[in-house]
Amino acid sequence: ILSKYNVVLQGENKEYVLTIFSLVSKTVTWALSMILILSNASIIIVYAMNILNVVINIVLACGYEKKNYPFVDYDAGKYETGIISGTKDVMYQKIAGTVFTSTDLIVTSVFISLSAASVYNLYFQVFKSIFTLLASVVQAPFNSFGQLVNSGDSGDEINNYFEIYQHFVLLVSTVLMVITAQLIIPFIEIYTINITDYSYTYPILAVLFYSQMFAQINNRPYGTILNVTGNFKMQNRQCAIAAVVNLIVSIAFIRWIGIHSIVLGSFVGTMIIFVMNMYQMHKNVLKGDWKRETFNISCNYLLGVICVFSFYRMNIVTVNYVQWVVVACVTTVVMELIFLIGNYIIDFKRTKKVVKYICESILKTLKKRQ
Repeated sequence: ILSKYNVVLQGENKEYVLTIFSLVSKTVTWALSMILILSNASIIIVYAMNILNVVINIVLACGYEKKNYPFVDYDAGKYETGIISGTKDVMYQKIAGTVFTSTDLIVTSVFISLSAASVYNLYFQVFKSIFTLLASVVQAPFNSFGQLVNSGDSGDEINNYFEIYQHFVLLVSTVLMVITAQLIIPFIEIYTINITDYSYTYPILAVLFYSQMFAQINNRPYGTILNVTGNFKMQNRQCAIAAVVNLIVSIAFIRWIGIHSIVLGSFVGTMIIFVMNMYQMHKNVLKGDWKRETFNISCNYLLGVICVFSFYRMNIVTVNYVQWVVVACVTTVVMELIFLIGNYIIDFKRTKKVVKYICESILKTLKKRQ
């Protein structure tokens, strides 16, 4: 049911609306689940809250579309589905995605312990929420790029738009993921302050999640271009290899590094997709400067790792959520300045384009509201 609403919002480049609805529904569901757990409710009833999550999403999406798109009719007529090609290739991508999102928790539960699975799930849910929000923004230009590629515009113009798009994703995703990796440890220390039977503080796990999500979100621009140009099949090989490698690494190293091997496997698998998608896109679609992009991505990633470990070395202690919010606000401002200045040094030309684009977009939005 949600898919039909998603189609309309994709066409309007407003997928972020569904992401906001998803975050709202998840927050409500988690809150109710916690209340039920504290009330010693049956585990079946707790898991049944997932149904409420879906219902809230559908109600919000339906209400939004009826208010903003009353003219949309999903029963307007019959559609010719035979012209759609590449569905099998997309299915391979979805299967690989399922391996990444579903098997990690199962492997943790089976090969380590349910307590470790709880730790993994806590870190995963925090990082996944930020990733979902980022993905909705990153995926917004999907249809615009499809129109641009098929409009017959020159390759130089498309390359210019992609350059801005890719560097924008790199800047925003790195800053948000670094801040998440920094603040998740003090947040978890407050969140689990009354839990003494198992430690939830794993700084290296946070760094590995940062690495995985960084690679996953920065792969999106390349995957987007391959998809809008109809090159679904190019991604089959890397998706299959990545899914297998993910499982092998996760299980092979679990004896020595425990829960960290699960995220390490996901990171290695994601990097395979990331590198191969970048190679395929630059070889077969856009002839951009892949060396410059590789340099920029590597520098931003390493700068992020340095910032995360530096934050841990400061050993900032927060005893309540008010202090944590203050630290979060200060950290956010500092990280934005560090990465803005850092990227002006790393690649002045591309960073200037991105900053100009952001400022122009903000001004246009403000003028429309006046």
